Amino acid sequence: MANRYRLKKKSNKINDEKDGMWHAEPCPSVRLAGRELAREVTRHTTMSPLEMEMALGQLGEALPFLLAKGYTIELPGLGTLRMEYGSDGVQEPEMFGAHLIRSPRIAFRPLRKLTEAMRGLARFEPGGLTADGMEFASVADYRKWQERTRGADQAKDGEMAGQRDPM
Repeated sequence: MANRYRLKKKSNKINDEKDGMWHAEPCPSVRLAGRELAREVTRHTTMSPLEMEMALGQLGEALPFLLAKGYTIELPGLGTLRMEYGSDGVQEPEMFGAHLIRSPRIAFRPLRKLTEAMRGLARFEPGGLTADGMEFASVADYRKWQERTRGADQAKDGEMAGQRDPM
């Protein structure tokens, strides 16, 4: 199954040369539920999908406590999870307090092997484009819409020119 992308025109206020260029962004994807993931992962093992699903559930319950204690969690074959946070700055060290620490977040760093494997397998196919707040199935559909819109605008301009009062 290939990853579908849609094109979207984006503004770039920092670099005028890149302003209004088309960029790819992922289309909404199909979600793989825990049960299907467990079935896929255990396909070549003696572990049952139910056991895997329960183990993943237990992992999900344990991780917040371990991360909150400051552990960096190694997930074999996947990568590491850790808690990250920042804070507002102060003029002097004595002015700092824990209340200035921003809300923590979970950071995942995949193993290089996992990233390289994914990159080697990834395939992409067009999934349409978004322009002027509208979604189009293809570039061809977008161009047809542009032609019709231009034609309607030109016809409207012609009507407006005919209605002008010649003085």
